[in-house]
Amino acid sequence: MFWLISLTMLGSACSQDQKDKIQNAVAGGPSQDGGAQPKLDSTFVIRYMTAEPAFKDQLDWGKKFYRERDFRLGWFRNHELVPQAKTLLSVINKAADEGLDPRDYKVKDFDKLFAEFEKSKSDSTKRNALEKEIDVALSGTYFNWASDFYRGTVNPREVKSIDWKVKRNKIKLHKALMTILKERESTYPYYEFEPLHPEYDRLKKALAEYRTIQRNGGWPTLPATTKLKPGDTSPVVAQLRQRLLGGSATPAEPTAPATPATATTPVQSTANVTPAAAPAEKYTPELVNAVKQFQELNGLKADGIVSGETLKTLNVPVSARIDQIILNMERWRWVPKKFEPSYLLVNIPDYKLHVIENNKEVFDMRVIVGKALNATPVFSDKMEFVVLSPYWNVPWSIIDKELRPKLINNPRIWTA
Repeated sequence: MFWLISLTMLGSACSQDQKDKIQNAVAGGPSQDGGAQPKLDSTFVIRYMTAEPAFKDQLDWGKKFYRERDFRLGWFRNHELVPQAKTLLSVINKAADEGLDPRDYKVKDFDKLFAEFEKSKSDSTKRNALEKEIDVALSGTYFNWASDFYRGTVNPREVKSIDWKVKRNKIKLHKALMTILKERESTYPYYEFEPLHPEYDRLKKALAEYRTIQRNGGWPTLPATTKLKPGDTSPVVAQLRQRLLGGSATPAEPTAPATPATATTPVQSTANVTPAAAPAEKYTPELVNAVKQFQELNGLKADGIVSGETLKTLNVPVSARIDQIILNMERWRWVPKKFEPSYLLVNIPDYKLHVIENNKEVFDMRVIVGKALNATPVFSDKMEFVVLSPYWNVPWSIIDKELRPKLINNPRIWTA
């Protein structure tokens, strides 16, 4: 989760040239074969979208989209589908790559509709009726997908258990669709059906990698009694090596088979080992560094010791990590659609604040954040001033809820 504080505000405006392009690009005039494209009306749009439960929530976007184009069709040019229609359906087929469920957007059977449309080209009345149906169906499908992809499947402000003080992204989806249809320009990657933040892309790549790991059987679970220190030897090391380094015993050696370890497998210190340890059982500096890196990435003390929280974190199943990645992809849809050039970003799990100036990180620092029971709230806002060396008295709420119970249990707790 991230705490975002914007420092500046920027606005944008369309030039008159862009507005002229929009007007010139809107379809609806005479087609090359002499027959005019059919036009919609508000009654048709409302009736069609309200008849489909999945489109009801997108009705406002549908009305805005068609009203701005004087109810001309959007997905047809000269009685032919524009290429963006097939692109949209391809994006939906791959929605799982975004942590979304493609079934949520496959509301209409477009293969059937397209086939019927091809057969109807000799009958202008039937063809025009199908063009109207397909056009509104594609628009409803786009708004369904885009609402989830750009604004989130959940509105965090409507769910009490989600402590996010952020306003839902005010993305004008009908404008985004006009961008896709090349009827307006935008600084956002709507035309490419791409996300708004590069951090989201990194999560998407991680999701693909973790799903590959899952298809290959996941990773080994280390015994609950495991405790490894740098220099130790144990059969558990082979499993740990497989977990973090892909199984190679050393950079120059082939992969060593993972040795099954029981919950009672002893961990020996190198000082007490008489026979030479097998390379796969040696807790080498290379593997220690891999463990330290894992600890740093997970906000743990980077001491290279495998036990306690480190062991617990290593044993989190890959399915849980996939769910975590998908959840964080959803969270990125909740944050402002654009960061200003200069801002502060607090990565709560990492206990770190990042200072960004002119879209470049200039430095970072460690920060104190709340624990799970008193979590740091997640919000985005404009910073107006900074207080240097502020005084801090213990609030009565903390005295009552946190300190008083400790004093009752142990009155001498602070006398030592």
